[in-house]
Amino acid sequence: MRKFINLILLALTIFSAPSVSFADVKIKQKVTVEGQGMEQTRMIKGARERRETKIVMSEEAGDFMPNIATITQCDLRRTLQVNDKKKLYTADPFNDDTPTATATKNVTKTRTGGTVTITFTVTDTGERKQMFGLTARHLKILQIVESSADSCSGAGKSKMETDGWYADFSADFNCPIDTPDAPPSKPDCRDRVINKRSGTTKLGFLLDGTMKMFDSKGTVASTIRTETLEISRSPLNAAFFDVGKDYKLVSDSQELYAMPSMSEMMTMAGGDDDGDSPKNSTVKTSSNNKSSGKKHLGLDFFSGNSSKVNQDVIRQTMMESLNAKGFATSFVTSPNEITNGRFDYVVGVEIVSAKQSKAGKIGGLFGKVTGNTDAAKVGDSEAEVVVTIYQKDGKTVVAQQSAKQKIAGSTDDAAKSAIETALNQLVGKIK
Repeated sequence: MRKFINLILLALTIFSAPSVSFADVKIKQKVTVEGQGMEQTRMIKGARERRETKIVMSEEAGDFMPNIATITQCDLRRTLQVNDKKKLYTADPFNDDTPTATATKNVTKTRTGGTVTITFTVTDTGERKQMFGLTARHLKILQIVESSADSCSGAGKSKMETDGWYADFSADFNCPIDTPDAPPSKPDCRDRVINKRSGTTKLGFLLDGTMKMFDSKGTVASTIRTETLEISRSPLNAAFFDVGKDYKLVSDSQELYAMPSMSEMMTMAGGDDDGDSPKNSTVKTSSNNKSSGKKHLGLDFFSGNSSKVNQDVIRQTMMESLNAKGFATSFVTSPNEITNGRFDYVVGVEIVSAKQSKAGKIGGLFGKVTGNTDAAKVGDSEAEVVVTIYQKDGKTVVAQQSAKQKIAGSTDDAAKSAIETALNQLVGKIK
């Protein structure tokens, strides 16, 4: 499968069309993968580049996930990771050591596989329009990858369609970074690759478009939408590409992210607002929530196949959803919070099942195609959950709802969708 993915990536990278470039460039795009939005900003000024990725979420949720910018300073031969909100940064020098020639050869015997045929078709519809001062071409791109039964990865077929607006624009940032040579390796299987291309139209830079990935049955496995929000050629402030004098150098990413403490998280979530520990403020917090007219829900445990999902991400999504529905929510951090009556109700989630199709394994492809390397892996995924609302004692069941969802996305996406479906059925029973 890995070899098969690499062949797809190779086919995509050989059809690039850089044209016009500028000294100072700022590009801001929004990439949406199955409803989850992500804003990416890229700025270039001379020998320096700044990249930022922001997950589109509520302001409260954003406090839990600080935006970290990556600054490449080619002139100083280093890369910075910057937390502007906390004024913290890390600095990693480029690896400029001369590669050693002590690598051991891999003596694995290579066998001959079958054939992999990559067909790439570009169709120019002839439509044109002005976007960000550029003339955009409306193109439709079809890529089909077929492998024979005797190929290294076995018989398979995938299809990807892109419908978008492309322009002659590029923002190339050339900063050679020396890295040690990897030990020479020899694949254990090698296919014969056949490349076919139809249409001579060049691509260029994707300004706006939708990419669809189809599985072997012809069903849409995932959809990615790319929207350009801003392209600017105005001079950029040099301060964007460095850190201020009052910024503090930290040693690792744990310090850099400076995640809030549990008490801070509960305060942001609508829990403690007096700085006291949970144990000392349980009664007061519950009383405050009651006086505000909001029921206070404690998000407690996950059970079942919980290791197959990102529990922290799903809890955060649940918190946002329940807050939007008019509840006050906090994470349960100890059994004492339940026995002391901190919450009006306690919510538990059982992950009955969570699985992803093979299409999900090539989800990383989409990030590389769109330039969005942080994009989550996608594919046909399904999850079944049981959500239970307990009385404040955390034992007596008030209501319970099961839900099952199959969507084009990650297992986390499927679980979040199933939980949201269950919560929609339950909230009316506790208001």
